[in-house]
Amino acid sequence: MAATDAVVAIYWDFENVHACLIDDHAGEQTYRKMPRNKQQEVVVDVARVVRYAVGFGHLAVHRAYANWQPFGKYAGLLRAHAIDLVQLFPLNGAKNGADIRLAIDVIEDLRLHPEITHVVVVGSDCDYAPVAQRCRARGIHFVGVGTARTAPAYPDACDEFVRYHALPPTPGFAPALLPVSAPVTEVSLSGAGDLVERAIRAVATEHGTAPWAIKAAIQPMIKRLDPGFDESAFGFDAFTDLVRALEARIVERKGTFDHELAVRADVLGRADLGADDPSAPVALIEGLLKRKKQRLPADRQLLWTATGLIPEIFAAAPDGVVSSFDQLGRELETAAAAHGIALPDPEFRKVKALLWRAHAFEPLGYAFGLRLRETDPAALRLRTVIPLLRLLPSPAETDLSVLAEAIFGPAATDEQRDLVSAALQHLAAHPQAAADADDADADDADDEDDPEDADEADADAPGGASERHGWESAA
Repeated sequence: MAATDAVVAIYWDFENVHACLIDDHAGEQTYRKMPRNKQQEVVVDVARVVRYAVGFGHLAVHRAYANWQPFGKYAGLLRAHAIDLVQLFPLNGAKNGADIRLAIDVIEDLRLHPEITHVVVVGSDCDYAPVAQRCRARGIHFVGVGTARTAPAYPDACDEFVRYHALPPTPGFAPALLPVSAPVTEVSLSGAGDLVERAIRAVATEHGTAPWAIKAAIQPMIKRLDPGFDESAFGFDAFTDLVRALEARIVERKGTFDHELAVRADVLGRADLGADDPSAPVALIEGLLKRKKQRLPADRQLLWTATGLIPEIFAAAPDGVVSSFDQLGRELETAAAAHGIALPDPEFRKVKALLWRAHAFEPLGYAFGLRLRETDPAALRLRTVIPLLRLLPSPAETDLSVLAEAIFGPAATDEQRDLVSAALQHLAAHPQAAADADDADADDADDEDDPEDADEADADAPGGASERHGWESAA
């Protein structure tokens, strides 16, 4: 059946929704304490829910259940949407039996109207879970619309479940109470990560494209695995934002027809990918560094060579001071040429930016030159590699050889792998210092293309850039 042939039936447990929204705003049990004969103010945005429901197809049944005596102020809204109002006088105290009557009517309508394909129940009562199960058993797509107070068992029984506050509000609708959002709950992002990983693997297996899955197919699969899933519960406005936050676990690439996602651990564990394959582990790390605006020299061994020659240049300079980056560039080019290595200006600028990120230079102010903070080549190399690893989401979980190849190229040596290992140990031993330096790096990112612009400002900072960024010697 085409999507345009779908037939929708909507059922409102109206008083339940009204009461839950009041409690969301004013606190638990607020509605229960209100006088039963008091005329209720309008707080339910009916059109908000109707717009969502008719997105599934043609609306055939639209019914709402309540003791309507206190809800006279809703008359205009209810008439505007041609809702069939079912009057239910209280049977026992405040209970009106809406859940029982609604459940019976759903089953009866499915018998009388076999063309119905979608049932939408608006209410937060977990007693509707059996109705959802019965509908799904008959092949009817069951959609639940609830509030923040919906019990967890109900969304799990639905084909789809959405919370009222997650739906776009109606322009111009002014509820009697101040606009509210669902109560903020501390939700672990790891739970979302687990679910997204399951969905990616399921789609990749279903399509035979493992480990990669078409991005557009992930969210529908998540809804199949967990009908109550809502990225807003984790603090994100869009699914793409959630994927971006899961960068440590999920990797994205541009596919033939659409962007594709894969579980990072599944990709990094593959040994059948060539070095030039964009899915290869080294290529993934290089791509991540580029997205972080960190450019590496085309000849990766240049980074190793330059960090060995630069201390010699500063040691030979009067008082260990080089007058400018231009002078440093010229002297480094000459020294590299003596070792048979070409160092064009664009490549020097990349090396300079790497050392600047590592706060390896001590600017002495305009026209006063600069010093090198680490005069030992081994310490300078370590200081340079640590910030690079900090740009990666989970460097400690990545193969050491892969990291070394990404930084120093395919000709990475055992000594260079040992250097990367030492940098990882430093990060593990100083987690808080690394976290603090992340914020400082974000502030300095714009200076990397032309560090000279920041010389004068850093020269005036107490203790220079090293103290300002909380850096201690990596040696």
